Amino acid sequence: DKVYSKLINIKRCNKCLIPTSYPKIKFDSDGICTFCNQNLSTKNNLNDLNLDDLKNIISNNSKKCLVGLSGGFDSCYALYFVKEILKLEPVAFTYDWGLTTDIARMNQSIMCQKLNVEHIIRTDNMSQKREYIKENIKAWFRRPHPGLIPLFMAGDKKFLHFERKLKKDLKINYSFFGNGSTRENRAFYWLYAGASLEGSFDNGDMSSLNLNTKLSLLAFYSINFLLNPKLLNKSLLNSALAYYYSFFEKYEYIQLYKYIKISKNEKNSFLINEFGLKVDKKYGQETWRMGDGQSAFNNLLYSVLCGFTEMDDQLSLSVRNSEIARDVAFERILNHNVPKKDMLQYFFDLVGLDSNIILKKIFELDSFKL
Repeated sequence: DKVYSKLINIKRCNKCLIPTSYPKIKFDSDGICTFCNQNLSTKNNLNDLNLDDLKNIISNNSKKCLVGLSGGFDSCYALYFVKEILKLEPVAFTYDWGLTTDIARMNQSIMCQKLNVEHIIRTDNMSQKREYIKENIKAWFRRPHPGLIPLFMAGDKKFLHFERKLKKDLKINYSFFGNGSTRENRAFYWLYAGASLEGSFDNGDMSSLNLNTKLSLLAFYSINFLLNPKLLNKSLLNSALAYYYSFFEKYEYIQLYKYIKISKNEKNSFLINEFGLKVDKKYGQETWRMGDGQSAFNNLLYSVLCGFTEMDDQLSLSVRNSEIARDVAFERILNHNVPKKDMLQYFFDLVGLDSNIILKKIFELDSFKL
């Protein structure tokens, strides 16, 4: 009830749905936010890119390629598109770091079987990765800050490193990821960590952030680690490598959704009807991040502390682009951002946390102000 009340009562932009609590965003006298007035979140859009551009890129390459497959609907559709529309010969690649959901694993299997695609899975020490998350969450509550929440996801960044190594081992020249949509911008991740507004748009590719932003993040994390020595735990090397993999190791992959446009409903209906993909009912009505076991937990922290989640970013952009009515988007935001009890319990069980203790601590948190 506390979360729902906060979500429904928080003041939002009169044009889109960005809340007034969003970091470093200003509102004019008409209640219109900076995003709407300056169109900042789409200024780096590659709107002129299309399928012909993509075909030109791959025309001089062999048909064999790598496709990242998380088991979410975006990556599953990417695998289908590469195999059946582009007529390439993909090898699917998954990095399972310990928080991939059972439904995501099932969807991976369904797609690869029905498309007759080889599937290579790389795993890490899952129990160790989960222990890192547990220790960092317990430490985080000593000095809670929304800029540090991405630390809980540090363990999955090694998928970039494995993707690069796998291409080399298989002698494959290029790969596809099911990202590139401007809806994947989460500027608040970097704004809460001290980055400038203009330097906080990555379109799903963190290496594209400018050097000043990357150094701001490094300074923010360094200071907060010193202020909270509990974060200087056995996960420190893992976190440092995640920072390097994300921002400084060189990668070359094609972000499919920079070149094609398909609505969520069209994509999901196709995958469910044609392939029988499964929707995780524990996660709610949205399918974005559905395969990430920690998403419900992160969203709850952002909802309580900040009054919004990444879904507010995603659907506000859709409103600004006149792709969805504001009232429809608002209803979807409310449905998505309220706590998902079963999904939260799934996460707590995976990482070994007492749900009663953690939820009590969360609901005792105050709203965050920069």
